Amino acid sequence: MLLARLLNRYLPFLHQLLEGIVLPGSNNSPYGHHNQVQVAVKRPGFEGYTDLARMSSSRVGHIDQSSAKQTPPGKPTSNYSVLFGVVLSGETKTRSDAGNLYLAPGSYQKLAKAFQAFQGKVPWHPNITEHYLGEEDPKMEAVRASPGEAILMHHQTVHGVGPNHSNTDRVNVYFRITASGRPDGLKTSYPKAMQEPLLETPLLQTLAGAE
Repeated sequence: MLLARLLNRYLPFLHQLLEGIVLPGSNNSPYGHHNQVQVAVKRPGFEGYTDLARMSSSRVGHIDQSSAKQTPPGKPTSNYSVLFGVVLSGETKTRSDAGNLYLAPGSYQKLAKAFQAFQGKVPWHPNITEHYLGEEDPKMEAVRASPGEAILMHHQTVHGVGPNHSNTDRVNVYFRITASGRPDGLKTSYPKAMQEPLLETPLLQTLAGAE
């Protein structure tokens, strides 16, 4: 509950962005991975899920999927709406090897185009970028953020974590946020939102249209 309080100041924005949200921890669905709230600590010496030299490749990244649905490959992909992170400590503002979050800009759009080939549920694959995008996989970049700053990204943005070669713990708290307006029967897996990335963020649709 104390961790959830970090979200309070951002609730008006998130409600406006998604036209209503399911509060993390209020139930076990539609996405129970990490109980919807995750404390991500990367201590000095953490070598990452892959070495820094390879972090630019989105093939070492992933999109979040509950552990129960990761095997076998081909299960319907479960999806929340957006990942919202709050940076609590670390040197990730000034360097890219301090346990930084890495993400592939535009990867959510590229995956959406690939997902449009499916009439129903989108099959999950652990090597999702390579499986769906092949040689068109985008590059990943380090997110530079200071303690107190927030990070917001679409569920299917390919991401990963690099090594922490700094002398400071990198601590982020992540909230997996789901729009409250999903149709019945599609709370856990909403393929249309995977195929149309702005579907659950009408505010962004309006802003994009204005440009």
